[in-house]
Amino acid sequence: MINLGSEMLRITPRGVEYSTSGGRIWSIRYMGTSCGSFIDLLPYGNEILAVTSKGIYYSSNAGRTWSLRYMGTSCGTFQNLMDGGKNSSPIPTKACITRPMEEEVGGRGDDEDFDE
Repeated sequence: MINLGSEMLRITPRGVEYSTSGGRIWSIRYMGTSCGSFIDLLPYGNEILAVTSKGIYYSSNAGRTWSLRYMGTSCGTFQNLMDGGKNSSPIPTKACITRPMEEEVGGRGDDEDFDE
């Protein structure tokens, strides 16, 4: 779970959910299969980074849409994201240098609110 100002975001089997009520009520923010299954989230500057079953994705609109940052096997398998204070970066199982890829995917939530 991550905090984005007045919102909280979390990963669930349904997708990425958000709360503006301190976690009392959750709504779907992103629901789709284009990115694969979400594993970890990390706020990074004006973006959110995500480890998924298909690679590293980023969102610049609070998780409403996601764009591919890295997909491949040359870096090993990404398991989580770490924040070292000043710098945050995906931690692969092998060293790797990558360039951003541009592939945006959207997954509109159903705006359904539900209690946890």
